[in-house]
Amino acid sequence: MHNPVATVHGRAQPPICTAFERGPSVIVLVRIGMFWRWGPQVLTDNLRTALHAAGRAAVGLFGIGSGAWTITRRGGHALPVADEGSSGQPVLRVMRVLLGAGTVLVFAAGTQLYVLSAHTDRYFAWSIANPLTAATIGAFYYGAVAIAGLSTLARRWDRARVGVPGIAVFLWLTIAASLAHLTVLHLHSRGLAPRTAAIAWLVIYIADPPLFLLAYVLQLRAGGRDPARPAPAPAWHRWACAVLAVPVLVAGVGLFAFPGPGARHWAWPLPPIAAQALAAWLIALALLLCSVAKEGDLLRSRPATTGMVAFAVLQLVALARYPHAAHGAAAIAWIVLLAAVGVLGGYALARLPAALRGSAGDRAPSPSGAR
Repeated sequence: MHNPVATVHGRAQPPICTAFERGPSVIVLVRIGMFWRWGPQVLTDNLRTALHAAGRAAVGLFGIGSGAWTITRRGGHALPVADEGSSGQPVLRVMRVLLGAGTVLVFAAGTQLYVLSAHTDRYFAWSIANPLTAATIGAFYYGAVAIAGLSTLARRWDRARVGVPGIAVFLWLTIAASLAHLTVLHLHSRGLAPRTAAIAWLVIYIADPPLFLLAYVLQLRAGGRDPARPAPAPAWHRWACAVLAVPVLVAGVGLFAFPGPGARHWAWPLPPIAAQALAAWLIALALLLCSVAKEGDLLRSRPATTGMVAFAVLQLVALARYPHAAHGAAAIAWIVLLAAVGVLGGYALARLPAALRGSAGDRAPSPSGAR
């Protein structure tokens, strides 16, 4: 007997897919519930707990010693921070809450796209025929988890702001692309999960851009002066990030403004809405690279560089998952870009502990000068 839960079009489905078939997509419900029903304090506290565990794992993974990280207590939760003092402008609560909510939402979207790349017709806001396209956009979302999550944990604005301009622009570009291709969304789908995903997508991206922009303006108007850079980045690293941002920005703007012609020059076929969604992420990546160059500090840029490494690794894994989907010179250029982003981010993370130790040594009083 045909089992509609276990098979689709005669093909057996993986357990994760059959579980979703039993009711509305759990991921979609999480996206709505986190954004609308959870109180700010509950969301922030649980996010701190989860990211603390990830932070402790990162300490061991990257070999960041006590010179780079200290553990403090706040609200009953241990926080991985990087010797943050009381000086400097604090992160406003509204900005922290939005960054925390964004961390949860981009993780959910990344899972829909990166893990369920071949099933966007049933679990995402619109159908993406090419699973490599879905995985590529999903890798961007997963990279944003690190950026938004680490920015949420930062108490000082100078250590949380590196990804904020790119996030703000990405949100507005994404809702613009969604409204321009409204008929493509699963708003009238017979399936409950894709229809719920499309409605959630619109609700979130209509509400989030003005809220995030307002929080950004309030944060900038709060004033305050930045303390000295604790771990200055080498000049070559700043220049490399700035130079790399140029072709990424050109590609993103061209693909967003002209999704039809631009998609023909991409490494694999892209429908218009996917082209503009990918372009929004490319523009955000370019702004992120510019922010890293502008900050000129390895510690202040840590959310961005962590996200860059995650993004590059996940994108390369996506290409390995679908090796025959990309082709031509554009595919080679894409791989070179990913390698460059990953190397710049990886260097910054690897260099950070030594830079912090050197900075602490420069500030320490000389033994000969002690009385």
